[in-house]
Amino acid sequence: LTEESIAEHVEKARAKVEAGDSAGAITNAYTLVEQFLRELLRQTGTEFKGTEGDIRTLYSSVCGPLHLDPKGEHLESHLKTILQGLKSLVAGLYELANKASDRHARKYNPAPHHAKLAVNAALSLCEFLLDSFKYQQERKTRKA
Repeated sequence: LTEESIAEHVEKARAKVEAGDSAGAITNAYTLVEQFLRELLRQTGTEFKGTEGDIRTLYSSVCGPLHLDPKGEHLESHLKTILQGLKSLVAGLYELANKASDRHARKYNPAPHHAKLAVNAALSLCEFLLDSFKYQQERKTRKA
């Protein structure tokens, strides 16, 4: 759970985009999010099925301990809208990876700008989750 580990994955994905491997870049983006969510769940002590590969399920599980549920009563409406957007982003990345990555049989070959979108979305999501995790850890320390 470091900015360096995120950057390393993103660099690999961007190199694939530049090399014309959009499907591979999308796979890298998905894998980054999946691995990152699993590690967040481990770090927060949240139970999850070790074989779970659906980032929608993993993301839903991590929202609780990080206090990122868009239905949370303590959140301002504008934050709820953004958090709902992140949930949609995760669902979109899931669908894109299933249809256009090299994880499964592709239904179509993705365009480079779609791969860039997936990579940049994964980067933004993981950076935000890392910051949220750090914030929650600091908050626990202050309360203790």
